[in-house]
Amino acid sequence: MFQTHQTVCQGLKEKMSGVLGFQYEGPYLNPIRKGVHNESKLRKPTENKLSSLLEVSQFGKLMRILAPEQVLDGRG
Repeated sequence: MFQTHQTVCQGLKEKMSGVLGFQYEGPYLNPIRKGVHNESKLRKPTENKLSSLLEVSQFGKLMRILAPEQVLDGRG
């Protein structure tokens, strides 16, 4: 995921044709409402992880799907 994230950020910075933004689904989901997601892959977000993911929004569109109750202190 990290390598993909870096590639998309680079494409957005360079205004690459066809790259508008990024959608992340998981791994910050509620295990009770995980749907088809593998529970062993679910994580609680950290401030550092969320900050690095939000980097995309500086250059393009970002859609972040997460469970708000999984975000510590209401941040995210």
